[in-house]
Amino acid sequence: MHASVAALLVGMLLASGSGLKLPPSYTRCNPGDEPCMTQAITNTFHNFKDGVPALGLASLDPLRIDAMDIVQGDGPVAIVLNFKDVDIYGFKDVIVKKAKYEHQLK
Repeated sequence: MHASVAALLVGMLLASGSGLKLPPSYTRCNPGDEPCMTQAITNTFHNFKDGVPALGLASLDPLRIDAMDIVQGDGPVAIVLNFKDVDIYGFKDVIVKKAKYEHQLK
């Protein structure tokens, strides 16, 4: 699960124009430029599917999830799914259709 969270964080960092030192091939977008962010995150999945060891980003295709629990519902019908050692394939072909960055100042 950590790899997918890292992928999303890297995607959002590159999309937000962060000062983080990323490879020159990363697209940088202005906050609020949703079309740019959408394309940048799609490009991240395509271009970095094998991971980025320098950033600690694991391979995205296949994405290895050591353990995952899905719990849905609490009434008469409840579903509990437990997965271990799951490899998910296909992230190299991901097309992001919408991305939104909401930055709130504290």
